[in-house]
Amino acid sequence: MHCFSLDGEPQWQRDLGVLDAGGFNEPDYQWGHASSPVIHNGVVFVQCDIQKGSFAAAYDVRDGSEVWRTDRDEVPSWATPTIQDAADGPVLITVAPGFARAYDARTGEERWRLARHSAITIPTPFVAHDVIFLTSGYQPIQPIYAIRTDAQGDISLSDAHTTSNDSVVWSTRRGGPYMSTPLVYGDALYVCDSRGILSCYEALTGRRVYRKRVGVAGGGSFTASLVAADGRIFLTSDRGGVVVVKAGSEFEQISTNNLGDFCLATPAIAGGRLIARTRKYVVAIGSRDLPDRCP
Repeated sequence: MHCFSLDGEPQWQRDLGVLDAGGFNEPDYQWGHASSPVIHNGVVFVQCDIQKGSFAAAYDVRDGSEVWRTDRDEVPSWATPTIQDAADGPVLITVAPGFARAYDARTGEERWRLARHSAITIPTPFVAHDVIFLTSGYQPIQPIYAIRTDAQGDISLSDAHTTSNDSVVWSTRRGGPYMSTPLVYGDALYVCDSRGILSCYEALTGRRVYRKRVGVAGGGSFTASLVAADGRIFLTSDRGGVVVVKAGSEFEQISTNNLGDFCLATPAIAGGRLIARTRKYVVAIGSRDLPDRCP
């Protein structure tokens, strides 16, 4: 792990060891480590789920010194963790095939755990409306969970038919995305699967509002996560088609735009521009009247 200044000057580096991230069914077939580091309050957090010796750890961003390290009994996973700002301190939330877990971000002590996830976990957990959303989508288990932010202990559902408990607000065993991270925009949860089927749920109840296939020239699969702005949801296909859907309870596809290149990365929205990283280019789309630098 390397740290650079914003001017590109190396600051420090930290050896995390060999991140052996083979598939659960083909351990020798290397997919590569994919969980991104996250930074909060001057600390960088990593989730390293590998064949042997999985761990989560925190490092001081000033010099890379270790703040804490917690061993994890997990097989390889590819999900990026997230930070929840709880009333009693920040919480690191992770998802993996064995359990989703939350840790005290200051000490690495486990706060809660939740069982029943896909054998391959990729989407990032996130917090919206004081609810934690966790998803994974490798068949046959493709869950979506909505969890209370004050959860404690083992919050696993009692059996495969139970959808809620004191800590799980709602859940479903089907519908979780394989690659892309869902999005809460307004009061709705939007989920796009790899085939380009967009599902809209009431975020706080789990009631499905609609399930529609988006239209994109040439078809193709969807890997990039959803982004939103200005009352619009943006879905980027692997072939570079950006589908624009109106946010709300009625499905309405507004337009489809072509980036002109293969694209797996999630776009960013900043300063009135949509910025996409394709196979060959970084593309910024927006009005020419916008300032050259974002405030």
